[in-house]
Amino acid sequence: MTRLLIIILALIVSINCYAVNKADSLENDRNSIRAKSVILPSIMIVSGGLLSYSNIRKWPTEKLQSVNNGYRTDCDNYIQFMPHLLYAFGGEVGLASRSPFIKRSMSLVTSSILSFGISRIIKHYTWEDRPGDKGTNSFPSGHTSTAFTGAELARLEYGTTVGVISYCMASTVGILRLSNNKHWINDVIAGAGIGILSARLGIYIAELEYKLLSNILSRKNKIKKSKNETGILLIPHSGENDARGFCIGLYVTI
Repeated sequence: MTRLLIIILALIVSINCYAVNKADSLENDRNSIRAKSVILPSIMIVSGGLLSYSNIRKWPTEKLQSVNNGYRTDCDNYIQFMPHLLYAFGGEVGLASRSPFIKRSMSLVTSSILSFGISRIIKHYTWEDRPGDKGTNSFPSGHTSTAFTGAELARLEYGTTVGVISYCMASTVGILRLSNNKHWINDVIAGAGIGILSARLGIYIAELEYKLLSNILSRKNKIKKSKNETGILLIPHSGENDARGFCIGLYVTI
């Protein structure tokens, strides 16, 4: 069982490390979205869909069931959120972050909404049976998409080292979904692709949201300052018998 888990973990991490080095241009320009950055996750999603028509997808789950003696754990329910916590609070505990906390929060919320929404919509229309006939919402794996959303966000924010750690967390979730007899391998592959894609799109959208929010706040500050502007006016005045002087006045701009 240990050997099989190591092989699956290495496969998933290797695929996504390839994305880090080859398919993603966001490392150099993380606030833009380019065609190359969506190629790998799109391939993963499509591949997961195509594997739905093959019995090969069942082999990893069935193999794990034959060697784990029915062992089950609910750790995956909690591990799926660990990359999110790492991304959100890593900068607050000393990691070199590229964005302020407010921008990271906006990216996390936006990406999570995308990941959840895409997964739910696909689940609703595919009606794939879970292992053991435990439901018809197997494809894709929501736990895996959630985990890989956080993992990709953490990688883009903190770099390769933190990215490897977060991807190992996410991959562990995917393996546990198979081991717990909750999903087929194609569900996990597609879920990982959805998570990565959601993170990349979410960062781009959040950047636009952040700029819009900054512009709104900047305008409000300018208006507030102009409303509070005060001063003193000295107005020349001529009176009777050629008397000359000044009138002093206080002005407030509104």
